[in-house]
Amino acid sequence: MNRQCFEIIESGQNAVLIRFGNIIDEKINSRIRSFCAALSQTDACRAGLIEIVPAYCTVTIYFDPFVLPRGRVIDIIMDTGECQREKTPGQKPFVHTIPVCYDNDFAPDMQNVAEHTHLTADEIVKIHSGTTYLIYMLGFLPGFAYLGGMDSRLVTPRLKTPRVKIPAGSVAIGGEQTGIYPVDSPGGWQIIGRTPVKVFDPERNPQILFKAGDRIKFEPVTQKEFEQYGTEKKFTFTTGQPSERKSRPVQSGIKVISGGLMTTVQDFGRTGFQKDGVGVSGAMDRISYAAANIIAGNEPGTAALEMTISGPELKFNLPADFVIAGAPVTAVLDGRSVPMNTRIHAGEGSILQTGFVSAGVRSYIAFTGGILVPEILGSRSTNSKCRIGGFCGRSLSEGDELAIGCVPEQFLCRPHADESLLCRFSEDDQYSPSAILKRLSTVQPERGTPLKLRVLPGPQKDMFSENAVNVFTTSTFTVTADSDRMGCRLSGPQIVSAGGTDIISDSIPAGAVQITSSGNPVVMTADRQTTGGYAKIAVIIAADMPLIAQAAPGTEVIFEFVTQKEADAALRTQEILLTELDETVTDL
Repeated sequence: MNRQCFEIIESGQNAVLIRFGNIIDEKINSRIRSFCAALSQTDACRAGLIEIVPAYCTVTIYFDPFVLPRGRVIDIIMDTGECQREKTPGQKPFVHTIPVCYDNDFAPDMQNVAEHTHLTADEIVKIHSGTTYLIYMLGFLPGFAYLGGMDSRLVTPRLKTPRVKIPAGSVAIGGEQTGIYPVDSPGGWQIIGRTPVKVFDPERNPQILFKAGDRIKFEPVTQKEFEQYGTEKKFTFTTGQPSERKSRPVQSGIKVISGGLMTTVQDFGRTGFQKDGVGVSGAMDRISYAAANIIAGNEPGTAALEMTISGPELKFNLPADFVIAGAPVTAVLDGRSVPMNTRIHAGEGSILQTGFVSAGVRSYIAFTGGILVPEILGSRSTNSKCRIGGFCGRSLSEGDELAIGCVPEQFLCRPHADESLLCRFSEDDQYSPSAILKRLSTVQPERGTPLKLRVLPGPQKDMFSENAVNVFTTSTFTVTADSDRMGCRLSGPQIVSAGGTDIISDSIPAGAVQITSSGNPVVMTADRQTTGGYAKIAVIIAADMPLIAQAAPGTEVIFEFVTQKEADAALRTQEILLTELDETVTDL
């Protein structure tokens, strides 16, 4: 492979996209897998390189710009391309034989497909199961395989009205594609069968059965065989072993009296699994989350609660310390007002009540010792879309109970940062915790001035005309009420691309500003899908992502392009302030 075989494109602050072509082609995809295999074996991947995410005809490299400079990443990519041979690794692709029951109970859309294709149900089953499919990539959901090779006779449009819930294991056709839904999910594909195989199982090792480059062969089975699946060792794939989970000592716990509007367990998120279709998740406002843990005396990355709009009511089963940070929220402990950004002690039986935020969107409760829930793929973060992580993969509700860990030894001597201690600092002291927290604030105090979000060019910026880019940078957009942890939706002037905004799906970095077919921008956030098929005109810099996390519906937003140097400087400033906060609180 030589330098002319791919194009390197900027994809935000901590990612670059490598484009090997612009068509879905098995040879291109083979070169991509070979490139990824060679890149993963380089020494540079041991430090600074976060993950490698292949797609149909692109590869996205995520890296830590403070550990692995962008220039060095480009050099590594070039060196890998120069040294790599134009063929896939020597081993033969693994073929998964997947049992599928195509009977009526599992195939609610078989008649739709039959009417559109003018084939009988038996003919559809014979054609669909008579092909061996290539897994080009994984994305959208954990273990969701994008398959190539479906017979053109089976091509059927998606449903006009997508289903709210498609059962896990459903085998479906969507346009020119076919695939398996690994978890319960909304979707618009035509369901023609179901497999008893768990494509994704967080209790198993490996959690995800497939990988890019594998192949899938569907094998028709009867409903009786479907129901007996698991009792016979008939199929060729490996079911795996139960995964091991680390345990920590439990110091105290809390019981949920009321969960609030949406309260979830979050940490820094799970990285390294976007190639498998598993989203990163994690705290939406990483600054407020980090500040809460610092004041609570926790290690970075300790799991905490993220509250949205309104918070929970909690009962302390045993004594514990906690801190509330982020969007200002009214909180009362046993009838006494609880100040923000302050480590508070709660006795056994105490009740903490939190209300609605007065500004912003999200607040964080960090408990000294951290929340103990099982680690799923290296993280305790909740991904509600995939129903993994946190407390049973969902937001908290009445009756839930959470364990809290013991305080790490290095934090045992850290004092309570209560109001009397904070008063040691004068109002003019720029190194006081309150002064540092003010500089770190991610919540817009009042409306009236649009929220400025700094951006870098997106990987598809060139798809938009100069006039369209000008509309993007000179217009004011408004956050809509249907924004969530997956994406912040904006209304405003339409941003038009002459060729449309559909692309061959590639990886979606945090902060990517996708332009939908309607011309409206969507900022992709913590629970975004790993891959998508809309053009990305820009990517919000890392330092400004907490700002969009706190942008309530109705907030006005403007965009401004900046340089990579400016983006790195802004992020470095935040990291320095967090370090200063940690040092100041430790010295109290």
